[in-house]
Amino acid sequence: MKKMTALLIALLLTLAAVCALAKTDGDYEYALRRDGTAKITSYKGTDTILVIPDTLGGRTVTGIERDAFRDCAMLTEVTLPGTVVYMGSNPFRGCLSLKAIRIAGKSRNYSVQDGVLFTSDGHQLISYPLGMEGTAYAVPAGTRNIGPGAFCGSQLKSVTLPDSTAFIGTDAFRDCAMLTEIALPETVTEIGAGAFRGCLSLTRLNLPSGMTQIGANAFRSCSALTEMRVPETVTSIGSKAFYGCGVLTLTVKTGSRAARYAKANGISCREE
Repeated sequence: MKKMTALLIALLLTLAAVCALAKTDGDYEYALRRDGTAKITSYKGTDTILVIPDTLGGRTVTGIERDAFRDCAMLTEVTLPGTVVYMGSNPFRGCLSLKAIRIAGKSRNYSVQDGVLFTSDGHQLISYPLGMEGTAYAVPAGTRNIGPGAFCGSQLKSVTLPDSTAFIGTDAFRDCAMLTEIALPETVTEIGAGAFRGCLSLTRLNLPSGMTQIGANAFRSCSALTEMRVPETVTSIGSKAFYGCGVLTLTVKTGSRAARYAKANGISCREE
């Protein structure tokens, strides 16, 4: 009986702590970070032009959680407070009308180049606004990482990556249904899980000669993909990386990891 009572008290205390952390201020839901500052967890408003406040409930806003503004269909322009020092992967996924991201004042950890959100050093592209005009985009020189979900759902037809690019993150180009052209520079070594999943218009792609890893579902449902050269340097290929690529033929090195993967998964391959 005493043990049951102790467990019940512990549960009630835990629930009370969770409730204490879940807070609202207008259209915003937020939680407190360990340092007492606020991190935005969700936005319920319908503004088209939004200036995110630098305080909520009297607490300085220093964080924005992943997907906090996801699917805000009306949003066309958003300004982040310069106080933000932490941000989860692309918080603006699914914001189809978003044309530009801005930062109020100076930010320690983030920067904006032509409306696109980057880390302050420019090494990682965090969010490409889905409503931006144009069908082609050249990622700036110096960018090393394409962040998780950075272009997810974009209508771009062509993306140019700089020679500085090393890593393409999880879901980076997922559901870019219009994407027909993207050349991976020789500096790219890793493609994250689901990075090109659902790129329905992509027909061919050659992987860099130094590529080492292809994540799970990386090219899943790329139904128009017909040709891809996979170098022998690739040592890791995740589950269902080419699932749903019914017309794909891989060009691989005999005895390589890619050759074994293709045979084990019933994927057409041409060995060299």
